[in-house]
Amino acid sequence: MTRPDRAARRPRRRRGTAAAAVVALGLIGFGGVGDLGGTPAAAIELTPGGSVREAQQGAATEPGQRGEDVSLHEHEGDDAAARRAAEDRALAMAATWKPDMSLLAPHEGDSEATAALRAELADSVTSLRQAFTEHEKALRRSDRAARRLEAARSDVAVAVLATSAARLQVQKDRDALMALMAETYRNGSAGSLSLMLGGSSADRDERYAGEGLFSGLTLLSQMSSSQDDALRTVRRSARELARVQAAEEQARDRAEQRDASAADALRAAERVRASVVEEVEGIQDLVRQSVLRDEVKRRQAAALAERDALLAEDRSFLEAFSGLSPAASDELMRAAARLAAASPGGVVFPLPENASWYDNDNWGGDGGLWAAGHTGDDFSAPCGTPVLAATRGTVTVRTDQAWSGRWLVVVQGDDGVAATWYAHMQELLVADGDRVKAGQRIGAVGTEGNSTGCHLHFEVHPLGGSIYEDNVDPVSFLRLSGAYPTA
Repeated sequence: MTRPDRAARRPRRRRGTAAAAVVALGLIGFGGVGDLGGTPAAAIELTPGGSVREAQQGAATEPGQRGEDVSLHEHEGDDAAARRAAEDRALAMAATWKPDMSLLAPHEGDSEATAALRAELADSVTSLRQAFTEHEKALRRSDRAARRLEAARSDVAVAVLATSAARLQVQKDRDALMALMAETYRNGSAGSLSLMLGGSSADRDERYAGEGLFSGLTLLSQMSSSQDDALRTVRRSARELARVQAAEEQARDRAEQRDASAADALRAAERVRASVVEEVEGIQDLVRQSVLRDEVKRRQAAALAERDALLAEDRSFLEAFSGLSPAASDELMRAAARLAAASPGGVVFPLPENASWYDNDNWGGDGGLWAAGHTGDDFSAPCGTPVLAATRGTVTVRTDQAWSGRWLVVVQGDDGVAATWYAHMQELLVADGDRVKAGQRIGAVGTEGNSTGCHLHFEVHPLGGSIYEDNVDPVSFLRLSGAYPTA
């Protein structure tokens, strides 16, 4: 029996399939870049400004979702930016703001409220100094943190370089392993190994009996040892890559934490300072307002004192007069008007504001209806028109003056204020001894007594004298006291 040609029985090498097997073995047995580093290949993009974590997050984001988020975040970002800009402006203004120290000094004549506000302002200024001191400390801490941050950034840069070197080493070791496996296959070791492990028992007996047994085992051992060494090298490089990547992340985290911590502390100190500045500004405004109120009160008190002094002179002047004729001096009338206007309630016109009336302007005039000069002024108005008390005081109702009709009403003013008289009324609404206020209704216009038509006869007696003793021009009295209608 003819022995088959050994060369004819040798399996044909299929280089394309073997190459694919080598690549598959490399990817499955020893892992790709993702297995070595624990990170998808697309995500490993190490730069000094980024991190592995950031790259992973970016790779995991869906494109559609990213577009929707950008639109929403743009609006939120605009609002946040505007708020941040406003806060930055307030913080910048607070940095250069100084309190008005002149408001701290007490002044003679300060009210209790003003003194209390000045004391509160002093406490707030003390708090402001403390806030500025704390801000300076935070600023120095921030400067130190900035220097540490630069050092940490240097650490990150070193770690990034180490990561790049480790990645290159991993790739180099992996390429060496792949080259070893490919070389082993091309030299036939893989074929020998296949023959030794496969085939029939007769073939194996024949092969074990030959001299090739020892050389095959030697090749197998050498190939296994070389591949084990290469695999250990790849794994060692992978561990080193993982270590330097972790070191880079830690260095970056330390840098970010130090930077954020110092920035947060400085920002907090700036906010505290701005808050205290706002508080001091508010108290300063209150002090200024209180000082202004004190000044207004002082001026009012001075004006009242001056008025009281003038009124006292007027009273003294009035008390010096007696037995005056109807042509009383203007000085007497002016004094009476000032006293009446200064009294509570002042002086009002004796007829309602909306009444229809006519001023006969006949004080001191001659006529056949009175024995001497006319002692009052006649205001013609429809009968029944309300009559008002021109000044406040005590009512005296006289019924013995026939010229006046059934009643002559006298309102005697308080504290030297002139007496006012009301005659010819057809209705009486007060009684003898009543107290009335200026503007209170006391009766109604009539035409009783010595009268030729509906009208109010109105008289003013600064000294409270009889009809012919101290009467003055009622219209001038009303005008000087601000009660005579201007239109």
